[in-house]
Amino acid sequence: MATEDRRWVLEYFQSSGDDVASIDELVDSLDHCDDRERTALGLHHRTLPKLADLGLLDYDSRTETVRCYGHPLLSKHLDGDAEREREEVQER
Repeated sequence: MATEDRRWVLEYFQSSGDDVASIDELVDSLDHCDDRERTALGLHHRTLPKLADLGLLDYDSRTETVRCYGHPLLSKHLDGDAEREREEVQER
């Protein structure tokens, strides 16, 4: 699930064209969110700090604001995930 959450956050910024979002905006963009509070907590404590540690975005935990600058690794990361998914489907 954590990997899916990281991919979803990165895809949000790539597809929306936005470079700043709040946790609430990220949660709102998730169609299959059954528990908003749990999702927001997961973003705040795990997903966003991990992506910030990887240098893919900046996360201000005080204001719960995320800023994505379109880091070159962003497309590479998403392209790599898409390629692995295609390989998994072909193996089935």
